[in-house]
Amino acid sequence: MAPKLKSDTRKFDNTVCDTVISRIEFRILTEEEISKLSVVDITSKTLHDIKTRQPSPNGPLDLKLGTSTSANICSTCHGDIQNCPGHWGRIKLVVPVFHIGFLSHTVNLLNMICKSCSKCLLPLEKRLIYHDVTKFKTKIKDNCKLIKICSFCNSQNGIVKKINFRIYHEIKPITSKNETTTTSVFEELSPYIVYSLFENIPIEDMKYLFLKQSPVNLLIKQLAVPPSCIRPSVDLAEKGFNEDDITVKLSEIVNVNTIIEQGIRGGMALNTMNDDWDFLQLQISLLFNSDLPTVSNIGTNATPIKGYIQRLKGKFGRFRMHLSGKRVDFSGRTVISPDPNLSIDQIGVPKEIAKEMTFPEKVTDFNIDFMRKLIENGPDNYPGANYILYPDGKKIFLKYARKKKVSVGDIVERHLLDNDILLFNRQPSLHRISIMAHRVKIHNNQTFRFNVCDCTPYNADFDGDEMNIHFPQNYEAKAEAEILMGISNNICTPRNNEPLVSPTQDFITGSFILTSKDRFFTKKKFFQLLCYIQSSTELIGRIDIKPAIIAPVELYTGKQLIEVIVQVCSSKYNKTITLKCKNRAPTPKYNTGASEPREFYMLKNHYIYGVLDKSVIGSDNRKGSLIYQMMKISNKAVVQLMNSIAKLSVRFLMERGFSIGLDDVYLTENVTEGKNEIVSENVNEVFKILDSNKEYSDTDELKISSYLNKIRELCGTTCIANLSTKNAPIVMQECGSKGSKINVSQMIACVGQQIISGKRISDGMIDRTLPHFNKYDNSPSARGFVFNSFFTGLTSYEYFFHTVSGREGLVDTAVKTAETGYMQRRLMKALEDLSVYYDSTVRNSHKNIIQFVYGEDGLNPLFYESEMYENIFNSVREYNCDEKFEKNFFKFYLESLIEELGNEKLKTDVKEYLETKYTNDHVCKQVLVNYFNELKKYLKNISIEPGTAVGAISAQSIGEPGTQMTLKTFHFAGVASMNITLGVPRLKEIINANTKIATPIINIVGIQSESEAVDIRKRIEKVFIKDVCKSIEAQIQPSGCIKLIFQVVGDINSIISVVCRKFNVKQDSFDSFCHFIDNPNENSIFTVEKIKRQILDIQISGYKNINNVFIKKESDSYSLIVEGIDFFEVLGTRGVNPYTTVTNSILSIADVLGIEAARNAIINEIEYTMGSHGIKIDQRHLMLLADTMTNNGSVLGITRYGIGKMKESTLMLASFEKTADIIFNAAYECKKDPISGTSESIILGKKVGLGTGCMEILE
Repeated sequence: MAPKLKSDTRKFDNTVCDTVISRIEFRILTEEEISKLSVVDITSKTLHDIKTRQPSPNGPLDLKLGTSTSANICSTCHGDIQNCPGHWGRIKLVVPVFHIGFLSHTVNLLNMICKSCSKCLLPLEKRLIYHDVTKFKTKIKDNCKLIKICSFCNSQNGIVKKINFRIYHEIKPITSKNETTTTSVFEELSPYIVYSLFENIPIEDMKYLFLKQSPVNLLIKQLAVPPSCIRPSVDLAEKGFNEDDITVKLSEIVNVNTIIEQGIRGGMALNTMNDDWDFLQLQISLLFNSDLPTVSNIGTNATPIKGYIQRLKGKFGRFRMHLSGKRVDFSGRTVISPDPNLSIDQIGVPKEIAKEMTFPEKVTDFNIDFMRKLIENGPDNYPGANYILYPDGKKIFLKYARKKKVSVGDIVERHLLDNDILLFNRQPSLHRISIMAHRVKIHNNQTFRFNVCDCTPYNADFDGDEMNIHFPQNYEAKAEAEILMGISNNICTPRNNEPLVSPTQDFITGSFILTSKDRFFTKKKFFQLLCYIQSSTELIGRIDIKPAIIAPVELYTGKQLIEVIVQVCSSKYNKTITLKCKNRAPTPKYNTGASEPREFYMLKNHYIYGVLDKSVIGSDNRKGSLIYQMMKISNKAVVQLMNSIAKLSVRFLMERGFSIGLDDVYLTENVTEGKNEIVSENVNEVFKILDSNKEYSDTDELKISSYLNKIRELCGTTCIANLSTKNAPIVMQECGSKGSKINVSQMIACVGQQIISGKRISDGMIDRTLPHFNKYDNSPSARGFVFNSFFTGLTSYEYFFHTVSGREGLVDTAVKTAETGYMQRRLMKALEDLSVYYDSTVRNSHKNIIQFVYGEDGLNPLFYESEMYENIFNSVREYNCDEKFEKNFFKFYLESLIEELGNEKLKTDVKEYLETKYTNDHVCKQVLVNYFNELKKYLKNISIEPGTAVGAISAQSIGEPGTQMTLKTFHFAGVASMNITLGVPRLKEIINANTKIATPIINIVGIQSESEAVDIRKRIEKVFIKDVCKSIEAQIQPSGCIKLIFQVVGDINSIISVVCRKFNVKQDSFDSFCHFIDNPNENSIFTVEKIKRQILDIQISGYKNINNVFIKKESDSYSLIVEGIDFFEVLGTRGVNPYTTVTNSILSIADVLGIEAARNAIINEIEYTMGSHGIKIDQRHLMLLADTMTNNGSVLGITRYGIGKMKESTLMLASFEKTADIIFNAAYECKKDPISGTSESIILGKKVGLGTGCMEILE
């Protein structure tokens, strides 16, 4: 049971805002409330007086409603356009009309009441049963619909339906024998009739009708007219006025209403009045919603207007465009460009922007001289100031001001200066490190500049990308930005704690060449390179380094340069780095014949061997990252390390020279021979398959694809083995800075097989891909294999095949962007409110518990290391002790120490680790005590902090990598014709909790023999009569009897009995049965054939929803891959082990094994899907998503329906999807929104209850 949250009764200081909205209640306005709200009755359709050009009195633009132009003054509050908030009016309708937003509610309510006496149709005896109406809402509705005779007035009732804007009551008259006729009578229920019915509903019945307010409000008798300021009128002088759609529609409504009123007084014909009434209904419906199918095609206007609903919903509606997201001041945007000379925490800002972006600096005794200098410079000279704000509220613009006096206490809006803090952002902002804080460096050019190491978190490149800056406007905001959003504090991603800010591309290439074995420098050159990394803030100071080669000439190596950098960065903290890790790949063999080892080794800041490639200084892995090791020493040290590597590698590369040319991709004789040998060998294997006499199958196609795909990879290996070690593409792919073996192969040797949707190119013409080839040609050339390289040039048909593949890539990228973007939005909406509370639980905005402990261990994934237990043990094992534990005493002592950890998962993990160490290593009492002391300190530092928005971080960590996944990915499950959907479609299936998935698989493992696997397959696989029947002979006899005689493989008696049960007839003999037909004639033969087809499709064994079963050979056993969803039936099949059998259908697992199993399946399936693309996500993020989806006992998808069940806030749901439906439903049900979640707080400008906003400050 979770600890109860304590509440403090003391008052909190909340001086940030004078008024805070704590709750919003939704309901429908009554006629009295509309009358009280309105300041004028709109009775005239005229908008403007022709002579004065002023708004017409009592018209839709009456000045009592407020003003929308600066020339007029409001007649109600006498305010101008800036000070008048606007006022409401009303139109009194002569006849009531239906409200288009509540039309479905009106119909539902009419179905539940008697159309004569207005009482609820639920009989008294049923009311006693359903006294708790909240539990039996659906049953009460269904019971009311079934009742045909009212138990109170004995009048007949039927189903109420709506057709367009009319409501009809369908009655089936009852005959004298109390039987209903088949013909229906439709009675129209006009708004007058419905209004009177609703008016007469007894108060005691409202409970059973789920009404919380008078239902007469569902109809409109008084139409509220919105203020003029939300529908401004634009004066076009001679051309007249440009009016808002709503104003025009209100004018039409007033006009129709007046016509009806005059018609009633003048005795208008009933048909004419009904037409006008319908037109009034149409105009009012269009005012609210102009998008309904029944509405949009009826109106007289050529272009549809924008009704109230259209102004609220969608991407450009009020909620998403103006409330959830807002435009801000003090922001800028321009193109980005790289600058390796800037620190990774700096941003180069153009001086032109710096003059416009100002900061309100308060004048003090310490800065008054500097402020005066800025004021003298003014707005045009940099650095300067634009405005002075005096304590009395007066503000002067310095460009034209004569008096420029300033004193202590005044505020000067100064220009952006060096080392100010800016927020830097690139869209789309898929995760939190898409916006980070940088220090400013002003320059005279036109672009934002930053270090290339920062590209990865922003996903930025320099092909024309633009980025945004935001300037915090007070010191508190600047401090928060620097500490929480600073580059040095966000080097690793919360997705998996791997460094994203790291050297990339040219930096890696330069470092790789610099640290190669043949790189030597004279003393002069060595110290010149060292000078490149020195700056005013990062001085190297005195260094003690000896040459690597003394005679005949003193020479230094590139490794020594890196060694100096590492020593300088870590020396301030009195710590050293020891790192041993694998290099990315073996480095090329040089002319000396020596080759680099495949390992990087640094011992206590001394560079022993290996090269710097992507695996050491890139973002490939955390465990072997020099960047990560330096970050553990200090965040400032790692910034200095990356700055130094960036400056040094680029300057070195510029001086040495590194470029690509035709000589790099020229085909040498060795490469040509190797290529021809590889191609001929594999193509020969392909033709052997094609020339074989057996029928061409999917397995053959899979083998051919395998041979052809192998050619490109082998050609790449040949290129690397035979080309020069100085070859630029090879150097880049070796060190990991750019490209791969396949890129090298395509440029130099062979472009390779073109794949479309996981297959070779299919037929574009009749029985062939192109007219260049013969029909039924399956050879490599005819199916999209490109033998040439980009250097040698492609033939016409090869070029066509290549463009086909390229087109698929472009389309996939566009579709994938839309799919993953929508997925990200849904994830964020579902998880945005989840945060860690001070009792260690994870709760939503309504304080409902989602997890008792975050991630089961309460640790922050941003700091968690899987090897932390080993690292801590290694740090304390140096203590020498001869006293060794007895095994029993060790366990007892361990249990007592473990209890101090508190968390169950941590206890289990630590116990397992230390018991392994006791068996394999020397563990004494003091080592154990020291270990636990260090462990507790470490766990305290990496524990998740209360207030952390873990939900948003999880959503970002799952959604952001989705952009890196391919749209169409197929994984062959060990058999040729069986593939499993992966990539974005599979991720969508899991997150949406789809009932029907593309490839449902049940995996049965651990089968000992092939014969056993065959037996189980026979029990599971579907078998139809057509699979075992050789023939069916039909004999038609004059009596009308059809005798069917079977010849089958297997037990014929059981098959005949199945057929007899299907047709409900008796078995005639061992091998036949008789079926009787009425009136036999010449057409009976068709009946016989129809019966035979039905018989052949009868299933005689296996499970209904199993499509295929494949046997797969494992290393020491067999497994069955079952395609289908009958998980329950498969688990109960004889020979199947239910403990090891799994399926990828989440909902099947939930139905069969329960909700906890479904939760684990969600985690495992997402982890597998992401892992198949090389994407690692910390399991804590997946656990939070799985817990959110399964929190209420059933699996809810992150969809419109699922989020609606998870969330209660009306504003949050309205800002997501179905805006109008959500708001109308909330008004009908009188819902209350406590404004406690993230979305609703942002909409109302309220402090969000996450992070620093999760607590209040006591007075």
